[in-house]
Amino acid sequence: MTTILVLIFAIALLSIGFYMLKKPQSLFQLIKTTPQNQKFISRYSYVLIGLGVIGVIGSFFFTKVLALWFIGIVLILSMFFSFQFSKKMSERF
Repeated sequence: MTTILVLIFAIALLSIGFYMLKKPQSLFQLIKTTPQNQKFISRYSYVLIGLGVIGVIGSFFFTKVLALWFIGIVLILSMFFSFQFSKKMSERF
């Protein structure tokens, strides 16, 4: 059951990462289009893709504790992204 949960989570990470990488214009409707913001979006998309790959490969090897650590790390990364993205949104408006 844990394997399926981590696998679904990893596939979601991969799809979000590829979407952010291929279509950053959807996020640039909320923030200014600057080279610094483009680096910000591409950096987080690559990190999400990397975590997704680790999740897909590791889903077959993770114990329950490692799976929870993996999910926790992704949630912490998501928190940092949200805070930084909201700062960039407030700069625009």
